[in-house]
Amino acid sequence: MDLQCRIFGETQLVLGGQPLAMGTSAKTRGLLGVLLLNAGRQVSFSELVRWLWDHDDMPDDERTSIHNYLTRLRGIFKSAGLQAPLQWKRATNSYVITLDPLRVDYHHGKDLYHRARFAVGEHQHARALPLLEEALRPWHHLLLADLRTQRAEDTRVDLTRREMLPMCYALIDCLMALEQPEDALGRLDALLSEHEFDSKLIERKMRALIQAGRENELTEYYLQTKRRHEERLDLEFHPRLDDLFQYLLSHQPVVPPVSPHSLSARTESLRLPDDAAPAATVPDQVPPGIRDFTGRTEQLSLLDSVVDMGDLDGTPTVRVVAIDGPPGIGKSALVTHWANRMRAAFPAGRIHIDLNGFGPGDPVAPALALSWILQALGVPSSAIPQHLNERTAQLRTLTAGARLLLILDNARDSGHVRPLLPASATCMVVATSRTVLTGLIRDHGAHRIPLPQLSSQDTHSLLTHMIVPERAQEDPEALTRLVNQCDGFPLAARIIGGYTITHPHARLADLTEHLADYHDLLNAHDADDTTTLHTMFTWSCTTLPDSAQRAFQLLSLHPGREFAVPAAAALLDLDLRATGQALAVLAGANLIDHADHHQRFRMHDLIRAFGRDLLVRHMPAQDQQEASERVLDFYVQTSDHAGMLLYPHRPSIPVPPARTLITGQVFTAEDDAGAWLRQECTTLIAAVHLAAARDLHDHTWRLTALVRDTLDRLARHDESLTLHTVALAAARAAGDRHAEGLTANNLAVTQIRLGHFQPAVDNLMSALSLSRELGNADIEAGCLHNLGVAHAGLGHREQARTFFQQALRLRESTGERSGTAYTLQRLARLHHQQFHQPEVAAALYEHAIAIHTDLADLTGLGQALIEFAELRNDTGDHEGALAYALQALVAIHTTGTTAHTAVAHNAVAAAYLGLRQPAKSIPAAREALRHAHHSSDLPARIQALHILSEAYQATGQPELSQTCDEQHLQLSAALRPGARGLDC
Repeated sequence: MDLQCRIFGETQLVLGGQPLAMGTSAKTRGLLGVLLLNAGRQVSFSELVRWLWDHDDMPDDERTSIHNYLTRLRGIFKSAGLQAPLQWKRATNSYVITLDPLRVDYHHGKDLYHRARFAVGEHQHARALPLLEEALRPWHHLLLADLRTQRAEDTRVDLTRREMLPMCYALIDCLMALEQPEDALGRLDALLSEHEFDSKLIERKMRALIQAGRENELTEYYLQTKRRHEERLDLEFHPRLDDLFQYLLSHQPVVPPVSPHSLSARTESLRLPDDAAPAATVPDQVPPGIRDFTGRTEQLSLLDSVVDMGDLDGTPTVRVVAIDGPPGIGKSALVTHWANRMRAAFPAGRIHIDLNGFGPGDPVAPALALSWILQALGVPSSAIPQHLNERTAQLRTLTAGARLLLILDNARDSGHVRPLLPASATCMVVATSRTVLTGLIRDHGAHRIPLPQLSSQDTHSLLTHMIVPERAQEDPEALTRLVNQCDGFPLAARIIGGYTITHPHARLADLTEHLADYHDLLNAHDADDTTTLHTMFTWSCTTLPDSAQRAFQLLSLHPGREFAVPAAAALLDLDLRATGQALAVLAGANLIDHADHHQRFRMHDLIRAFGRDLLVRHMPAQDQQEASERVLDFYVQTSDHAGMLLYPHRPSIPVPPARTLITGQVFTAEDDAGAWLRQECTTLIAAVHLAAARDLHDHTWRLTALVRDTLDRLARHDESLTLHTVALAAARAAGDRHAEGLTANNLAVTQIRLGHFQPAVDNLMSALSLSRELGNADIEAGCLHNLGVAHAGLGHREQARTFFQQALRLRESTGERSGTAYTLQRLARLHHQQFHQPEVAAALYEHAIAIHTDLADLTGLGQALIEFAELRNDTGDHEGALAYALQALVAIHTTGTTAHTAVAHNAVAAAYLGLRQPAKSIPAAREALRHAHHSSDLPARIQALHILSEAYQATGQPELSQTCDEQHLQLSAALRPGARGLDC
């Protein structure tokens, strides 16, 4: 696929040298441009909104607008015979384009720039020059020209400063190194017309004037530039430019560059013995880079930007970069890879010290590290002072004005690094650590670069290179499993790659089975290197206080990788304040990190597996079991609180009191309760499996019962089926007949959702028999009701009516009026859809509506009104349908919940369409689509798209109608049989 992408100027796709037709929508092109700018990186929905619209320019429904743009983009790719590389990440509500970034002109230019810098480092300026010219060529056009929002403009300004100007500096330097000062001056004049006060451009023009033999113009340019600065009250003419002017006039450097000779002169001032001359070599201690270094483009750019700050931007002291991340994440590899490209930027040398802050043996003491640094700078051991402060002072004297790079790898903390810092702004220090170097950031203005996990794409690329591409292609599925097992840790990928090298005939599928358990990967190592991930993680943990080590081990028990502070408090059996302190210690050690906001944390899978290993080795089994019960108690109680608010008429589920300081969270608004259940749904699923694994049968079936309604709302029916199967076995193992009957009934409901009607009937008959044996009328009535739904799904309308009627009689006899109303609704739907008796159905709906109204059950009332409106629409009474649908919206709005809102708006839209008012139908259907997206209601989305297609067609908008048709067909293919019209 010879596809190239341009995001300078109007966004354009070029296939085989021919531009593709991109259409007239600037927003569509702009959306593609944003995704290409972030190629390979997820862009959240909210971030896309900020890119596309300013606050005062928002559309009525930004979600629908973005989906329409994406549909058009897919059509553009499809018309060119290409599969659209656009993906939606459900878990994060983000979008990503999976193209190779080097196909994009912006990323291609950055790659050219890095190659040019490497060539300059090898003093190959003639090779670097055309690379820089090509890298800068796209910048003659406006980046993301399709977008004029404040976010787009701010990005253009920022990238011009951080990326385009450094390319220009490098280009000018190359021209001058190649003794082409006139060309350099021509470029500088053009650049200064737009960046008049850029001190680095001013410096280069002053030097170029001298090199071009135009000394007579230097004074005039210097005085004119200084006057222009003085006219601007908000700008200061940097004193360094005054020094440079004097130097250029006198040809004598005010601050000479550091060289072996200048180092010799400085050490002489320290009164060295005559027989102790310093070494005449510039230190160059950076280890060689690793093979197949992959990714980290953003972090490399950040490091480059600190170099490009230079000493002319007013930086008063040494430039410091603090890189932190968990063990095995690739901190040292990043620094050595970057430093090996930067030889030319540091003519005074590059010194590398492994401080051994985490590892076998003791950390390197600052005094010893200073001794090594001073010796690297040419100071003999006999001239190195004894005391730490004196050694620090000597370092700062020697490095004043020197363009020196000092790499302090594997530091324990900020105190480990602080005595080793030079003072001069010409120096740069890069420190790496497994802990966040807060002290350096706070006291020395260090630029923090937290190192995240590698993306799946970069991990895949790294493994492919190490395994050999041909071998990787033999079993793509096995390779994908290996990528997932690496969990984004480069060291894990290298261990796996090393194994494949030493076992050239082993199948990848066999290796995935061998490493299926994270425990095996933690303890795997290369044949010639016995350092394992387990060993490296252990070095990190041994530096923690005992309380933090205990907290880390207990948190590894948490079901799911993400957790909030209250859940952690329950697990640790601490109050919220003490829990926050413990989490801060672990986050500082990079054993956990912040998730979406400061109250939520994440523990990555490999680190969690390590924590579990420590837990099993060091914590008594009884303590583990009690901790598991505490966190499961928390989730049971909080789920119960949320469920009672959202589903007040559901059958009660007995919940015992908590056995911990932290009880479950309590909610006051339905939306807050719903948001918590949606956010924690994956965690609750994992909690059920944790409970089952620890034979906590009561927690297993209770959590399953409490999460059922949320799984239904999110259409996660396959997971619900698995959980209820596990829960039924737990209820039977516990010997709890009540729980068994309840769970069997709930399992059948899930089977109905999936269209598995006959297995549902079998389970319901078993639950019905059990409920009658126990004399539990509530469960019996629920079973009869659900048997009616299941037989309706099988098309057995007579049997369905019989079971509904039995359920009605039982519920009426026990006075269970809420259940009576819901059964009336299902019976009404049966008469409407299968007996085709709208009059009978209408009477049943009116009876159900009366009961809901009498009980003030607004949730049930809203549902009944919606179904009655759908009946009216089907019978042609669109005026009546509109009235009932609007009443339903009022009832739903009063409850404060968004459930069923999409269906109600669909009923309104269908009514307007039936009344031949398509212009009014469109906003109602768009509202339905928006709410259906929010609540993950797939049938409602499908219905809304169908209505919109007809409404757009009726209003003369065939292109939008076609877009809705395409989405409708795509979603309909994913709809489960029986998912429409079979609510239990």
